[in-house]
Amino acid sequence: SSSTSPQSHTISEAISTEQSETLAVFGATGQTGRYVVKIALEELGWQVKALARTPSKLVIEHANLTVIEGDFSNSDAIRETVQGCSRVICCGGGPHSNTKYPKRFMSKFVREELWPAIKESKPKSMLFQAGTLSKVHRFPTFSQVVAAPMMGLWPMAKDNDAVLRYIHKNPLQSTGVVCTRPGWLSDGKGGSKVKASKFPNQLPIAFVDLARFNLEAVLDEKIFGKNPYVR
Repeated sequence: SSSTSPQSHTISEAISTEQSETLAVFGATGQTGRYVVKIALEELGWQVKALARTPSKLVIEHANLTVIEGDFSNSDAIRETVQGCSRVICCGGGPHSNTKYPKRFMSKFVREELWPAIKESKPKSMLFQAGTLSKVHRFPTFSQVVAAPMMGLWPMAKDNDAVLRYIHKNPLQSTGVVCTRPGWLSDGKGGSKVKASKFPNQLPIAFVDLARFNLEAVLDEKIFGKNPYVR
């Protein structure tokens, strides 16, 4: 990644602010999602609809923000979140734990809730944020078998694998889809330009920089249908 100061790289360099979008965000109170919401509202001037199990955790208030109360099993709230949106970003996930991660948490949500809602509303594109340990094929990798359990990421990695396989096998007719696989993330100040890559990141990416990348990637037709790493 090429570094710049946090002030010198803004999303507007990559996206025309004249391009008005309505964005649905899942995982809006998470470490990446909160920046996705903030940047979409404050830098891009987009309309944002965010699903939140606990709306008070979404500390931002904005005239263009609609918060829908519900969780990943609430079909009506999920449909309402996607309805009328031109873009969808999902950066939600379960806890980093080998024992507390709910079985098939994200794959059940994508298969039973998100996909039907997207088929119904037909947004232009959708981004699903997985992780660097995830892949489409079923065979466990060395990193999944050795590194993932040590970091409490084994159940999440397997679940994201299932999501990637489902998305790969169930393409959407009207919606472009990109599945990103960022690796090491941190809560740093940001200011680095990150991009889609064939290789995992070796240095930590700030959540705010990943959020900016997500907002660029959900508009980038060149990577629709792909599962890029981010670095």
